[in-house]
Amino acid sequence: MTQENDLPALQVWPDVMDVLDAVYAMRTQWKWASGKRVGFDYQALDFVLPRIGMAKDSNRFDFQLFQLAEDTILEALHQ
Repeated sequence: MTQENDLPALQVWPDVMDVLDAVYAMRTQWKWASGKRVGFDYQALDFVLPRIGMAKDSNRFDFQLFQLAEDTILEALHQ
């Protein structure tokens, strides 16, 4: 079993950090169908984003990039 300290460092580009913060903040807000995650519950964004200092209509929140991250997570989970 790998210890958390044994993992390689992850470098994140500054221009995607806000989206990753949003994805992390939404980590418990999944919609489920047939026993598997099918996507984030977007209604929760109205509650979550202000709590991390963002708004959906701000320049800091790129919804297309958020959806790309969501799709990538779902693809990894469903392999």
